[in-house]
Amino acid sequence: MQRVVTRKIPRIVPIRAEDLKKKDLFHLKYMCETEIEAFVICDSRPETILVNRSLACAEDMVPVIKKLMGQKYLNTRTERLMDQFEKAAGEKAACTLLSIWARWRSEQTKAELKKTGDEILRRVREKHISKYLRGRENIIHTVFDIGFGFYSEDRKSDYETGAENAFLYGYLCCMENNGIRFAEGKSISL
Repeated sequence: MQRVVTRKIPRIVPIRAEDLKKKDLFHLKYMCETEIEAFVICDSRPETILVNRSLACAEDMVPVIKKLMGQKYLNTRTERLMDQFEKAAGEKAACTLLSIWARWRSEQTKAELKKTGDEILRRVREKHISKYLRGRENIIHTVFDIGFGFYSEDRKSDYETGAENAFLYGYLCCMENNGIRFAEGKSISL
């Protein structure tokens, strides 16, 4: 099962270098490409950023990291925060923080997509749409195979076209079952 993040910004934990666990040390060395002596920042735990609290600038870095991780896009404000962090922690730590931010944004995007998908599935369940498609399973498979190129010798196999055809067929069946008809040349607003 794939896990998505649940926090808006990751938890920031000040920690001493000697308190790092084996997994943290492995991640620091191989993912962040930093030795333990140069440890400033690391993100080896889920939804958590570790900051070296032994550094003099650690207290100044935490609010900057929080503001940065709350940024959705790479813009001038993000660049200013990165510059501020780089002045306090150095160029190597700033590169590490930028990669942490990029991974966090990717995880946030996945979480937002999952939330949207859950909402769509909730609406589908609420309208009992799946019961209309149960009797048409064989047709859906055939429509997929046609789009996939199963019946055509001159076409290459194309999974995306097959999936799109099956989805559109299911969509049209649901529209029909809900009493919405398509008229040629006319658009329908849903």
